[in-house]
Amino acid sequence: MKKKKIGIWGLGVTGKAAVNYFHSLEYQLQVMDTKVLSNEDQEFLKNREIAYIKEKEQDSFFVCNEFLFSSPGIDIKKYYTTYQQKWLNELDLFYQNFKKPIIAITGSIGKTSITHLLSQCFAYYSLNVATGGNIGIPPLALLQQQKLIDTALLEVSSFQLAYCKQFAPDIAVWTNFYPNHLDWHSSIENYFTAKYSIVAQQQPNQKALLPFNLLRQIKKHGLHSQHISFFSDYRPTASQLKLLQPRDCLYFIDPPHIIKYKNGIYKSLIAIDKFPPITFKQNWLIICSILDIIGLPLTSLPLFAQQATLPEHRLEKVACFNGIDFYNDSKSTTPASTYAAVQALSLNPIFLLLGGLSKGINRAPFIKSLKNYVLFIYCFGSEAIELNNFCKKYGIPAAAYPTLDYAFTDAIKHTKSGYVLLFSPAGSSFDLFSNYQERGDYFKKLVNSYIINQNKKMR
Repeated sequence: MKKKKIGIWGLGVTGKAAVNYFHSLEYQLQVMDTKVLSNEDQEFLKNREIAYIKEKEQDSFFVCNEFLFSSPGIDIKKYYTTYQQKWLNELDLFYQNFKKPIIAITGSIGKTSITHLLSQCFAYYSLNVATGGNIGIPPLALLQQQKLIDTALLEVSSFQLAYCKQFAPDIAVWTNFYPNHLDWHSSIENYFTAKYSIVAQQQPNQKALLPFNLLRQIKKHGLHSQHISFFSDYRPTASQLKLLQPRDCLYFIDPPHIIKYKNGIYKSLIAIDKFPPITFKQNWLIICSILDIIGLPLTSLPLFAQQATLPEHRLEKVACFNGIDFYNDSKSTTPASTYAAVQALSLNPIFLLLGGLSKGINRAPFIKSLKNYVLFIYCFGSEAIELNNFCKKYGIPAAAYPTLDYAFTDAIKHTKSGYVLLFSPAGSSFDLFSNYQERGDYFKKLVNSYIINQNKKMR
């Protein structure tokens, strides 16, 4: 590939990492995007003498470049078959060039929280692990740091995995599987295949930790790894345990313990109630399982857990004011993640702020499942009327609003002491905000402004 022409589609975080990586190897580069470049972006390309073209010129971009690289979120399906031999995959490139152990985590929900907690945990154990992928440092930027680290911990999305042909992490973790990104993947089958790519190329000496409830689906694909572990947040029945192969291992919660089962032997690893409720019990189960697979002792893990923190925007308690608990769960972009948040807070009456884009998912069954868990749903954004109609259909009190401001203002008028006001949209942010972080920050701004105004009134 030396001196070859590479076209980079997208100048976001991943695109810039690709520019820096390929530029350091002296490839000829061209960048394509839809956006108007900021002064900073113009300077970034000018300093590297890289040409920039708009997407309307994409035909020449595909033809004149000998290799193509796209940022993960860009939908390349209609171009991929024609230019398949040209396309470079971010994770494949990383795997080819990173010569140290790789731990990769994917899943429909929970992968960011688990990656974040595990990164802190490795630091607590004094391990030299760098975190990146879908969060933190892009994989191609991690390549330039590999002399300084011993292991890479990656959160990987279905977008990153979709076109992988070689990526095979030394430890692959798949947290769960729920419908998501169906507007991008076109079908639930394609989405499953993308997620399955995290284990598809693994070799016999590599390891995988997978959901027990996906055992049948995963096994029929025929994994190469001889070191497969499963996890379950309940104790499986005797007939379910027969599905395991002799070499398989299973971790599960049998209150109050986390149990390891292998070759007919049960072993209690640690008490689940030693972990604080800052995240879901299943997340602690997965973390304990990973550490046991690696061979790290669990005895000091509860001490670490007491000081662990979660990333912003995932079941983040913003404030408690006048007896009302305000939770920011903007990271929730799927029905499954919002349902998990509702379950976690279900001991209190809940007013739920629901909105965003569905990403091709039918949210009606999810809303039906909320009937006995929320008092009122405040629907906002471009799909607010549709969400409100689902609520009416299933007898859940609700109202629709064009913006989050209007929904919040009305919700706060009716929220009482002892209630939870939960901002957990169950959809992507792109109808009103550029990303879930901006959306979560805006919600927190609304909460803080409300508290300030109320304090002024009481003076």
